[in-house]
Formats: sequence, C-alpha cells, structure tokens
Amino acid sequence: AGGNLERSIPINAPCPTMIHDCAVTETFVVMFDFPLTLRTSRFLRNEFPVQYEPSHGARIGLLPIKATTDSDIIWFDVLPGVVLHAANAYNRASDGNVVIHVLRSEPDPKESYLETYASSYLYEYVLDPKSRTVVSEKCLNKRHVLEFTMINAAFTGKPVDHVYCNSVSSICSPLEVFKMPRTGILLDGIVKLSLREDGDSKGQVLGQYTLPDRFFGVSEPTVVPKTSGNGEYIVLIGTYIPSGASSWQDLSNNELHSRVIILDGDTMDSVWSRDLPHHVNYGLHSEFIPWDIMSAE
Repeated sequence: AGGNLERSIPINAPCPTMIHDCAVTETFVVMFDFPLTLRTSRFLRNEFPVQYEPSHGARIGLLPIKATTDSDIIWFDVLPGVVLHAANAYNRASDGNVVIHVLRSEPDPKESYLETYASSYLYEYVLDPKSRTVVSEKCLNKRHVLEFTMINAAFTGKPVDHVYCNSVSSICSPLEVFKMPRTGILLDGIVKLSLREDGDSKGQVLGQYTLPDRFFGVSEPTVVPKTSGNGEYIVLIGTYIPSGASSWQDLSNNELHSRVIILDGDTMDSVWSRDLPHHVNYGLHSEFIPWDIMSAE
C-alpha cells in the first residue's frame, strides 16, 4: 500500500543477462537467469549487445519472499534456452515442489535472438527446493507455436486449470514501421491450453479462436474474471492490414483499422465486438484493472 519500496536485493551473476519476466508463488520469487547475455564488448565488434549464448548455461532461482540477501536463493541448473514470458508458478501441495509454466524457445546461437525470432512453446519445470534438484523439465505442447501467456490474475501463484496464449500464424510479419526485429511474427488468435494436474491433459488444447481474415493481434490476451465468480472473458484487439501493403506508413487510418473482440473463456466464442475510431499499433502487453481500483486512485 502506498507504493513504497520494501527492500531491494542485488543478485550476483557471472554475466549480465536479459531477464524479461519473473513469477511468484506463495513462498518464492522465481527468476530466470537464462543465456541472453549482455556484453558491451559486442558494441566494439558492431554487434547487437544482447545475444543468445548457450555456453553461458541456464538456471532458475527460487528466492524466498521474505529473504533479505541473495545468499538465500536456491539455484537450479536447467537446459539452455530462452524464457521471456512466464505463465504462472505455484507450490504443489502434494509434495512441496515448485511447478513453473513458461514459454520457452531454443534460438540459433549464430543469430541475435532479439533480431531473429525463435519459435516458443509451452514448457514446464518442476523443482524440489528441499533436495535442490530439478525433478523434471519438458515441453507440454510441441504442435503450437505460442506467444504472450496470460491467466486469470486471481490464480497468480496458485494452481490454475488453464492458460491463454496468442497463436502464431506465420513468421516474418510486416514490420516496416518498427524495423526490429528483422523477422517478426503474426498473431492470428488465441489458444486455451490445459494446465490441470490430474491425468495426461496438461498441454492439450481446450479451445481456440481465430481472428477474422486479415486481422492480427496487437497484444497479449487480457483476462477479465466474470462477475459471477466462475470463468472469465478474454479481450482481444486486432488490427486489419490489407493484403499487398508495402508499408504501414502508406496506409490511411480507414485502411488500417482495429477492433475490440470479447470472447467467452469457457467456449472461446466471440460474444461482443466493436470497431475502434483509430487503429492500434503492435503493442505487446496489456492488463485488466478492475473499476474499483481505478476509481480508488
């Protein structure tokens, strides 16, 4: 309350790495020290300073929420890769292990990851903080290239039955305006995947929604809990891009228009949509804030 900083804990690392996201459980902050290394010497070689360096190794850190120093971190060595977006993490009641769900990719070490896209997939880590061992790490779905995970925020740090992700329709999207990365992606809809602990359903597709033709997603799915307390709505924003356009800069606002679409998370069917007065650029991240919090501010 009040937005005051409670404490800040410096973390010693062999080399600076790009940490884009983290996760929390009831007892730990989950950190991803993966080999997107930042080396200023690359500037001298006219190279991008952040690159994928698998020889650096990869590790996940569990920092107790009440810790005051980085000496309390429990580190787990895992297979090298890149994790930019975490879906969720929680302490599993049955055995005390920490279960972590992320989107993970394995870039080509010869390419700069931030300049060339690498496909990412739903991935699970299970860590045992008592024995300090990695119980398992595995891809939950090898068929669907995904981006930008989102869950119902009420389940942050707790077990959740499902996760929503953007589906990737193709790689090499029209990024003439923004230029970076050179190779991008087109987001064509939303996929709902199971994270249930029971049975073998984890990672299976529970539902899918594809945006109308020539509409492409401009942010991650926004999850809005239903006022009934059961289920949620999914808010999407899609921008229409005419085929054959050589550059977004050459298009008028009438040609490049956007639409808000609301899905029922249970059925993944569209229940409401409206065109916006202006188009929305590719923006990556979004968040739902309840009205009572907005009005309190």
